[in-house]
Amino acid sequence: MTGSLAFGVLGGGVGSDLALLALVGVSWNLHLVSGSMWLVEVTPEPLRNRAEGLGELAMGAAAAAGSLGLAGPLLSLGGLPLLCLAMAAVNVATAVALAARARSRRTPAAPAPVSAVSADSPSRDLPRP
Repeated sequence: MTGSLAFGVLGGGVGSDLALLALVGVSWNLHLVSGSMWLVEVTPEPLRNRAEGLGELAMGAAAAAGSLGLAGPLLSLGGLPLLCLAMAAVNVATAVALAARARSRRTPAAPAPVSAVSADSPSRDLPRP
């Protein structure tokens, strides 16, 4: 998707705008399908319908906010190239945030503290026979 946004910044004219819209449409659908597949994989079955519904709600709300509040002013200020640059910035910020989150999940947990209980003394944590 970022490639098609870059194409929109560099291109000019009706032909490149149509090609850009086609690329954005295809990449949007690829993102939507892969995101839905990921959601199904990571969500327990009883919660899948609710999670998918919340995802659709969030996507619709973001689309409404973007088209009503952001796209118009950006298009009027700088046309399609400015809109493409703004969307590329959103993509980069999202990629950086996701990479940082993935990196923090890979950090190994600290080892558990060693108990002061010796092997000869009974422990309160262990079940008694």
